[in-house]
Amino acid sequence: MVLFAVLLVNLAIVITYTVIHFSIFSGWLTIMSIAVFHSFAKLRTYPLKVQDRVIRLEERIRLQALAPEEWHAQIYRLTETS
Repeated sequence: MVLFAVLLVNLAIVITYTVIHFSIFSGWLTIMSIAVFHSFAKLRTYPLKVQDRVIRLEERIRLQALAPEEWHAQIYRLTETS
């Protein structure tokens, strides 16, 4: 959480500096700050997606164990939104 806040404040400061004192160097700093912030955001979302997949698999296995036999063909048609 702290690193997210630091990167967000850094991005705001760099964008403000670039608007006030535009140069190639400040533009480059802005691009690099955006890239680091974007990479950090993607890095945080990957474990959440893996966790969601594991939970869905667990739900399917539990449903297969508890549901009647005629439902088993339909279990894997369930998606994230259904």
